[in-house]
Amino acid sequence: MIVIPILGLFSIGGGLITAVQSGGSVSVDVTTITTIDLGIKKLPYQKTETVLIK
Repeated sequence: MIVIPILGLFSIGGGLITAVQSGGSVSVDVTTITTIDLGIKKLPYQKTETVLIK
């Protein structure tokens, strides 16, 4: 499941449009949260990375 906060979406959209028009870049933090099911045990997995959009 992908959860995108509505206010965050509007904030990112405005920043992206402004950056594209001015020729700049925007950094977006992407967080991946899931559970790895090994059958016997379930392991939580979380990874956060910053993506630079030019």
